[in-house]
Amino acid sequence: MPNVVFHPRKVAIEAEPGLTLLDAARRAGLELESPCNGLGTCKKCRVTVDKPDCVRHRNGERAADEVDGILACTTEIRDADLSVTIPEQVRGRDRVLISGQRVERPINPWVRREWQSSTNRSRIFYGNTLMWQEAGLAPVFGLAVDIGTTTLVVALLDLAEGRELGTVGALNPQARLGHDVLTRIQIASDEAGLTQMHEILVAELRRMTEEVANRAGVDVSGLREIVLSGNTTMLHLAAKVNPRSLGRYPYTPVIRGDISLLATDLGLLGAPGARVYLPPVLDGFVGADIAAGILATGLRNLTGVTLFIDVGTNGEMVLARDGRLIGTSTAAGPAFEGMNITCGMRGMVGAIEKVSISASGIETKTIGGVEAVGLCGSGLVDAVSEMVRNRVVESSGRFAPAAAIPRALGELLIRYEGKPALRLARARSPGEPDIVLTQQDVRQVQLAKGAVRAGIEALLAHEGLTPAMVDRVLLAGSFGAHLQPASLVGIGLLPDELGGRVTAVGNTSRTGAEAMLLDREARTELVATIKDAVTIDLAHAPSFENTFVKALAFPKLERAAA
Repeated sequence: MPNVVFHPRKVAIEAEPGLTLLDAARRAGLELESPCNGLGTCKKCRVTVDKPDCVRHRNGERAADEVDGILACTTEIRDADLSVTIPEQVRGRDRVLISGQRVERPINPWVRREWQSSTNRSRIFYGNTLMWQEAGLAPVFGLAVDIGTTTLVVALLDLAEGRELGTVGALNPQARLGHDVLTRIQIASDEAGLTQMHEILVAELRRMTEEVANRAGVDVSGLREIVLSGNTTMLHLAAKVNPRSLGRYPYTPVIRGDISLLATDLGLLGAPGARVYLPPVLDGFVGADIAAGILATGLRNLTGVTLFIDVGTNGEMVLARDGRLIGTSTAAGPAFEGMNITCGMRGMVGAIEKVSISASGIETKTIGGVEAVGLCGSGLVDAVSEMVRNRVVESSGRFAPAAAIPRALGELLIRYEGKPALRLARARSPGEPDIVLTQQDVRQVQLAKGAVRAGIEALLAHEGLTPAMVDRVLLAGSFGAHLQPASLVGIGLLPDELGGRVTAVGNTSRTGAEAMLLDREARTELVATIKDAVTIDLAHAPSFENTFVKALAFPKLERAAA
């Protein structure tokens, strides 16, 4: 069989003819994204090969020569040895948000230890039930885990003392199979796909558990309980429960949370008999991550009107009005994660994260301060907002006529694959493409922001409120932490009135999970809160289609008098 070597790590495997380069890379233990699930549409798995004649497109044709490589998911190995190079931007490391707002709570964990000095023995209780007796001062650790669609965060806590021992973050390996929850639901609707989704997630959680334990200098045998927080789909995949029902109306979850399972049954690490707690979910697309956020921010106890939003591939939001909670979700899509964007990428070193445009040109800032290799979500929102503000893009979303654009900016308008595009940064070296924002990219932002804005409008309408009546906006999640409120208003995702009322609260899915670990009463409170909460189905909300169409438009700016 052909020998395939992957560079720069120089990992070699034998691969039978007909295997795709993507599958070969995964067999070699290498991370290569394919959020379109191998359809060849996202173009995020580009690689280069030393012998183009030794590969072919899966339809039998010769693999097309392209400046920036071929698609690993659609390219098959033939019958000769081959060297494959994975580009730097594919190998980069994501910036994972691990911190978030929290409300101080008493240390009163579900798992507790009683130590008897006279016998030097520890008794470990789950609630009021005695589970173990051990010699000495037995360790009592817990894990708070945020299973995000894009990233994973694992925090190790000493339950006896209520202190954090360490935290690690990583990319959710499921993203290489499908970036959004709908794709993962589709894949996991058959048993083989469910097994694959579950196993790659659990393997990474085990690795992260060992890593954080090693860093803290403790043994995983002292791990007694794990709280898994995440959206409803992620909980199904973690528990290896078929999510098929989430992909069909009325999107009814099998798992509604507030349940405890054995860690060994899920394949997770821990002491013998260690338990896994799954928090309650609001509905099929407003999950335990939002429930945890409600807990972490004390949302139910805030006076006035608060809008809690987690903007990601699935825009989840809750409107709190003096303790009354109304939740909903919108299909924002993967654009804000940098997916389906021509030069899009995740938030890693080299990604453009901030953009400003003036009459004299464009200024950009990258993560790590290095040369730009792509554009992440926050930079995308900045760029489109600045294009709207400078009238490069009209309220309809179309590029403005060249004659209406200042000359300095007009010079940055180029043709990309025959269509208009704005050049944000020049290529790092000859032969590489410029970093651009195309008309189609702007359309993707329109659809994403339109979905979120329409959800906000529907929530406000449900309660008879106007934007001016909202006291505060809490932006949760990694994406929200790096957004500029002015840019959210600039693209029309938020109404003008809310621009100065935005607070980024970070990874509240993780901090909410911590609260459930450290205070047993937090679980009781949250279950009661979720039981009283209301969710609305936007598909059946009055006039939602018209609301969505109106929300697609970018803010219309009045032109200054000549």
